[in-house]
Amino acid sequence: MLHSPDRYRMILDGKPVPTTMGEFQKLFRRASPVAEPLDEPEKVPFDKEQAKSAISALAKALDVKEDAFSVPSARDTAFYSDMKRSRANLRFNGGETAALDRLEKEITKRPAYVANFEKPKTAPNALKPDTTVMSPYLNAGCLSVRTLYFAIDKIYKDKKGKHTSPPVSLMGQVLWRELWLAIGALSGQDLSKMKGNALCRQIDWDDSKANLERLDKWAKGETGFP
Repeated sequence: MLHSPDRYRMILDGKPVPTTMGEFQKLFRRASPVAEPLDEPEKVPFDKEQAKSAISALAKALDVKEDAFSVPSARDTAFYSDMKRSRANLRFNGGETAALDRLEKEITKRPAYVANFEKPKTAPNALKPDTTVMSPYLNAGCLSVRTLYFAIDKIYKDKKGKHTSPPVSLMGQVLWRELWLAIGALSGQDLSKMKGNALCRQIDWDDSKANLERLDKWAKGETGFP
């Protein structure tokens, strides 16, 4: 996240987390400025005993054996045999290097595109990606959201205000991500479920046998309509 949940919680001071972009932007501005990404560490601190204790506690909480968290060896062919795929068939390679390369290609070197980006004008059903495809790298932790934020912000500053605005702008897409992460962290609601979720409209779905059969026909392409 661009700001920690604790930062938002402190500002809200007991008030509910906003669920609309307009209200969230007010909260976001109060939480700003966004801290710049940290420099790459020369070495990663590692406390073996602390790590062992954490794994033990997690294994106990999940009722699994501790070796469930072990990292497979590169020689463990049984583990990797089902994962082997030709790199030629991969549309998007993973990892930080690929993420930074894509950031350079899709953001840094395309200032006009970034400045004029409007989400409603993109084609979600396009056979080839019609947006930046930065989301999977953010989701997998390959790219810092702050790195993306400042790359977009630099272009906006260079354009001297001549750019689109949230919620449709490219920065708006970053803020939508921030909004829902904040809602997930602070609302106390299970966002994976409708029932019992105060944020969701409760829909009385008709899951009768007849409708389930119709759904099955639709899924198999057997409705009789082209």
